Amino acid sequence: MKKLALFALCMMAVFAVACGGNHSHGNANAANKEHDHDDDHEHSGEKKEHGKKKIGSFDVAVVQYGDAKRGGEGVFEVNTGASPEANQKMKISMWLGDKDGKELSPKITPAWAKEHNDFDGHLEVRKDAPDKAWLWIEIDGNKASWELEVK
Repeated sequence: MKKLALFALCMMAVFAVACGGNHSHGNANAANKEHDHDDDHEHSGEKKEHGKKKIGSFDVAVVQYGDAKRGGEGVFEVNTGASPEANQKMKISMWLGDKDGKELSPKITPAWAKEHNDFDGHLEVRKDAPDKAWLWIEIDGNKASWELEVK
Protein backbone atom coordinates (compact mmCIF):
# COMPACT_ATOMS: atom_id res chain seq x y z
CA MET A 1 0.00 0.00 0.00
CA LYS A 2 2.85 2.39 0.83
CA LYS A 3 4.48 1.61 -2.53
CA LEU A 4 1.24 2.40 -4.33
CA ALA A 5 0.89 5.72 -2.51
CA LEU A 6 4.52 6.63 -3.26
CA PHE A 7 4.06 5.65 -6.92
CA ALA A 8 0.91 7.82 -7.16
CA LEU A 9 2.70 10.77 -5.58
CA CYS A 10 5.62 10.45 -8.00
CA MET A 11 3.29 10.22 -10.98
CA MET A 12 1.43 13.38 -9.89
CA ALA A 13 4.75 15.23 -9.61
CA VAL A 14 5.82 14.10 -13.08
CA PHE A 15 2.43 15.05 -14.50
CA ALA A 16 2.55 18.52 -12.91
CA VAL A 17 6.01 19.24 -14.33
CA ALA A 18 5.27 17.83 -17.79
CA CYS A 19 1.94 19.61 -18.19
CA GLY A 20 2.94 22.99 -16.79
CA GLY A 21 2.79 24.63 -20.27
CA ASN A 22 1.53 28.01 -19.10
CA HIS A 23 4.27 30.34 -18.11
CA SER A 24 3.69 33.04 -15.61
CA HIS A 25 5.67 36.04 -14.53
CA GLY A 26 5.92 35.84 -10.76
CA ASN A 27 8.68 38.28 -9.86
CA ALA A 28 10.85 40.62 -11.86
CA ASN A 29 14.09 38.64 -11.58
CA ALA A 30 12.64 35.25 -12.45
CA ALA A 31 10.65 36.70 -15.34
CA ASN A 32 13.66 38.14 -17.11
CA LYS A 33 15.78 35.06 -17.59
CA GLU A 34 16.03 34.11 -21.25
CA HIS A 35 13.02 32.06 -22.22
CA ASP A 36 10.88 31.26 -25.18
CA HIS A 37 7.33 32.50 -24.88
CA ASP A 38 4.55 29.99 -25.35
CA ASP A 39 2.40 30.60 -28.42
CA ASP A 40 -0.46 31.61 -26.11
CA HIS A 41 1.64 34.07 -24.10
CA GLU A 42 -0.20 37.30 -23.50
CA HIS A 43 0.19 40.16 -21.08
CA SER A 44 -2.79 41.47 -19.17
CA GLY A 45 -3.80 45.08 -18.78
CA GLU A 46 -4.35 47.96 -21.14
CA LYS A 47 -1.86 48.12 -24.01
CA LYS A 48 -0.09 51.51 -24.06
CA GLU A 49 2.15 52.29 -27.02
CA HIS A 50 4.92 54.71 -26.10
CA GLY A 51 6.23 55.21 -29.63
CA LYS A 52 9.64 54.80 -31.22
CA LYS A 53 13.02 56.30 -30.40
CA LYS A 54 16.41 55.87 -31.97
CA ILE A 55 18.94 53.95 -29.87
CA GLY A 56 22.17 53.66 -31.81
CA SER A 57 21.18 52.28 -35.20
CA PHE A 58 17.89 50.78 -33.93
CA ASP A 59 14.37 52.24 -34.12
CA VAL A 60 13.07 51.00 -30.78
CA ALA A 61 9.34 50.77 -30.03
CA VAL A 62 8.00 50.26 -26.50
CA VAL A 63 4.62 48.89 -25.45
CA GLN A 64 3.51 48.86 -21.81
CA TYR A 65 0.86 46.45 -20.50
CA GLY A 66 -1.21 47.71 -17.59
CA ASP A 67 -0.06 50.32 -15.12
CA ALA A 68 3.33 50.52 -13.45
CA LYS A 69 2.06 50.20 -9.88
CA ARG A 70 3.99 50.99 -6.74
CA GLY A 71 4.94 47.81 -4.93
CA GLY A 72 4.28 45.80 -8.10
CA GLU A 73 5.82 45.71 -11.53
CA GLY A 74 5.80 47.41 -14.89
CA VAL A 75 5.47 45.10 -17.90
CA PHE A 76 7.04 46.16 -21.20
CA GLU A 77 7.67 44.72 -24.66
CA VAL A 78 10.55 46.23 -26.59
CA ASN A 79 10.88 45.86 -30.36
CA THR A 80 14.26 46.89 -31.78
CA GLY A 81 13.35 46.36 -35.44
CA ALA A 82 16.42 44.11 -35.72
CA SER A 83 16.64 40.62 -37.17
CA PRO A 84 16.32 37.62 -34.83
CA GLU A 85 20.04 36.97 -35.25
CA ALA A 86 20.92 40.54 -34.24
CA ASN A 87 18.52 40.47 -31.28
CA GLN A 88 20.11 37.27 -29.96
CA LYS A 89 23.56 38.92 -29.99
CA MET A 90 22.40 42.29 -28.68
CA LYS A 91 23.48 43.58 -25.28
CA ILE A 92 20.28 45.13 -23.91
CA SER A 93 19.24 46.31 -20.46
CA MET A 94 16.35 48.27 -19.03
CA TRP A 95 15.38 49.96 -15.78
CA LEU A 96 13.05 52.54 -14.30
CA GLY A 97 14.89 55.72 -13.49
CA ASP A 98 14.61 59.43 -12.96
CA LYS A 99 14.91 61.86 -15.88
CA ASP A 100 18.72 61.65 -15.63
CA GLY A 101 18.79 57.84 -15.65
CA LYS A 102 19.44 57.30 -11.93
CA GLU A 103 18.06 53.84 -11.15
CA LEU A 104 14.71 53.62 -9.37
CA SER A 105 14.54 49.86 -10.01
CA PRO A 106 17.13 47.16 -10.51
CA LYS A 107 18.61 47.12 -14.02
CA ILE A 108 17.54 43.94 -15.85
CA THR A 109 18.27 42.12 -19.07
CA PRO A 110 14.88 41.61 -20.71
CA ALA A 111 14.09 38.17 -22.11
CA TRP A 112 14.11 37.73 -25.88
CA ALA A 113 10.80 36.29 -27.11
CA LYS A 114 11.70 34.25 -30.18
CA GLU A 115 8.11 33.91 -31.46
CA HIS A 116 7.60 37.69 -31.52
CA ASN A 117 11.23 38.74 -32.11
CA ASP A 118 10.98 41.27 -29.29
CA PHE A 119 12.10 41.61 -25.68
CA ASP A 120 9.94 41.12 -22.60
CA GLY A 121 10.81 43.08 -19.45
CA HIS A 122 9.15 43.01 -16.05
CA LEU A 123 10.48 45.82 -13.88
CA GLU A 124 10.06 46.16 -10.15
CA VAL A 125 8.28 49.37 -9.11
CA ARG A 126 9.30 50.46 -5.62
CA LYS A 127 6.63 51.45 -3.11
CA ASP A 128 8.27 54.89 -2.83
CA ALA A 129 8.50 55.48 -6.60
CA PRO A 130 7.65 59.04 -7.72
CA ASP A 131 4.55 59.84 -9.79
CA LYS A 132 6.70 60.21 -12.92
CA ALA A 133 9.50 57.85 -13.88
CA TRP A 134 11.33 57.06 -17.08
CA LEU A 135 11.80 53.69 -18.73
CA TRP A 136 15.46 53.57 -19.72
CA ILE A 137 16.70 51.15 -22.37
CA GLU A 138 20.36 50.67 -23.19
CA ILE A 139 21.48 48.79 -26.30
CA ASP A 140 25.17 48.22 -26.92
CA GLY A 141 26.08 51.30 -24.81
CA ASN A 142 23.50 53.70 -26.32
CA LYS A 143 20.49 54.86 -24.25
CA ALA A 144 17.05 56.41 -24.61
CA SER A 145 14.15 56.93 -22.22
CA TRP A 146 10.37 57.11 -22.26
CA GLU A 147 8.38 59.06 -19.65
CA LEU A 148 5.84 57.00 -17.66
CA GLU A 149 3.20 57.57 -15.00
CA VAL A 150 3.48 55.48 -11.84
CA LYS A 151 0.26 54.60 -10.01
